[in-house]
Amino acid sequence: MNHYQKKTTRIIRTLIGASLLLYIFTNAKMEYWLPFYTFQTNVFVGLWYLFSGLLPGKEKPCFLITDSFKGAITTYITITGLVYNLVLIPVEIAYVGYIPFVSVVTHMIVPVMMVTDFIITPPVKKPQWKKLPLWLTYPIVYAAITLLNGAINDFYPYPFIDPGQVNTTAQLVFNYIALFLIHLGLAGLYFFIARKKWQKTNN
Repeated sequence: MNHYQKKTTRIIRTLIGASLLLYIFTNAKMEYWLPFYTFQTNVFVGLWYLFSGLLPGKEKPCFLITDSFKGAITTYITITGLVYNLVLIPVEIAYVGYIPFVSVVTHMIVPVMMVTDFIITPPVKKPQWKKLPLWLTYPIVYAAITLLNGAINDFYPYPFIDPGQVNTTAQLVFNYIALFLIHLGLAGLYFFIARKKWQKTNN
């Protein structure tokens, strides 16, 4: 990639990040969205695009633009897209009667954009398998905080993790374990892809 292409990529990424964050944080429903996995993972994506455009090529880059952080949030935003498109679309249509534009952006456009960027762009450094467990930190913390907040305020952002809407405790535990395993599987897949792309680029 020549200097002009790198500069253009930086500008595009900065604009994407700034636009996504502005769109999210200026929405009238922003306060309601705070506990939702969708909101948080889209914020991560927005931050990555913004800072990867503004702070490239640093010797000790901000953690927000490292290959590892990019891989982690690609995993998270993929989960956002998969869960919505495979599970939650009927729920939303039943509730509001249609798929809102914000859902199209945060559950469809942003996940596809981030996954595409991850797949076509080779990592700067060779991914180390020892960093893979770090990618699972956020979903574990998110689950713990969601359960705690739910127990205190009786609010759960999604029906499949809400004890009041899940038939049995066993089913609830299964849902949480299944979500964790999906995160683990996707993280492993993206780690494998990143290592293969690094090898191809550096051989």
